Parts: sequence; C-alpha cells; structure tokens
Amino acid sequence: MKPHTLTFLLFSILFLSGCATTRVTQDYDTSFHFKFTSSFNWDSEKHEASDRESENQLLDKRFRNAIENSMFSRGFSLKEHPDLLVSYSYSTIQRLETDPFYPSFGYGYGWFGRHGGISLHSGSGIRQYSIGKLVISIFYGNTHDLVWQGVGTGDVFSSSSPETITAEVNAMVESVLGQFPPLRSP
Repeated sequence: MKPHTLTFLLFSILFLSGCATTRVTQDYDTSFHFKFTSSFNWDSEKHEASDRESENQLLDKRFRNAIENSMFSRGFSLKEHPDLLVSYSYSTIQRLETDPFYPSFGYGYGWFGRHGGISLHSGSGIRQYSIGKLVISIFYGNTHDLVWQGVGTGDVFSSSSPETITAEVNAMVESVLGQFPPLRSP
C-alpha cells in the first residue's frame, strides 16, 4: 500500500471516530471473572431516573429493551436467579454555550459625503442545550457488589418521532455496552 493512501485511510478513520455522538467511559472490578457469567436480570432496587424521565414509561421501556437486546447479543440469557444484575439511570443536564465576544466597529460614507453611518456590534450569543447521561451498572448477583459500570453522554433526543427516539436509545445503549464485558477480565 502506498504511504499517502495509508495516511489518508488513517486520517479518515480518526475523523469518523471523532464524529461519534456518545462519549463513553467504563470502570470495572479487575478481580471479577466475567468469563464465568452467562445470565442477567434486572436489579429492581437500583433503577433511578430523574425529572421528566421518571414519568416517561415509554422511554423506560425503550432503554430496557435496548439493554436486554444488547445483553442477548453478547451471549447472556435472562434468568430468574442470574449471575449478574443490571440497572440503569438516565438524566438530562442543561448546559449554556456562549459565543466568543467579538466587538466590531464600522464607519462608512456615501458619494460626495452625503450619506454616512456608524455601526457597533457586540457579537456574543448564548445557546441553551441538553445533554443526556446514561449510566448502566452491573452487579454480581450473589453479593450485589458493583462489578462494571458504563457511562455515556450525548445529545438529548427530545422532539423526534418514536422511531427516531428508539434508534437513538439503541445507539446510546450499544455505545455504552460496547465495552462490556471488559476484555481484560482475569
């Protein structure tokens, strides 16, 4: 492969990976043996939601379905007495973004000095936006000890169609659970 083709390919991959809308982090118990687990169920004591999400049963159902489908695709089965217990919380965070302050001054005049003008512009703007935060926690079924936690933050899906919201929930859950189970399991 030619060097400039390889360089172009690497920059393309880096650019596309930077376009991901969900930023994800994870933490886990390095002494826990994930390879010996094969089942999960919901931890009814741990589910939390905040403000308007606690009242939205449709959004709760979407998150639960997405998490279950993601766990199924990783080879886990849903059992009454599981190896792992799963919970999640979803909340929104309000943020403000301001544009930089760029003051400007302008002066102009017309033909033969008959028309003129002065303008001043401050150029700052403020925008309010919301960020969604999804936390998926996985506990060991026998002891209820936290063994893995993934956190994803991204743009809020508030005024879309139900199909779009479902697709965005699925993508966010898949981004977070994409790191589960951890590869460095003993």
